[in-house]
Amino acid sequence: MRISLGITAGLTVFGKLWLSCLMLVGRLGVIILIYTFLENKNQR
Repeated sequence: MRISLGITAGLTVFGKLWLSCLMLVGRLGVIILIYTFLENKNQR
């Protein structure tokens, strides 16, 4: 049994939804961080 396959195959539907939500929030967080960084850079 491979661990990487076991994690993805063992996920329930809720687990997959939770994982995709976390990834979406992570991407939004990165975009917001970059946006605020650029805004602060422009204000100086």
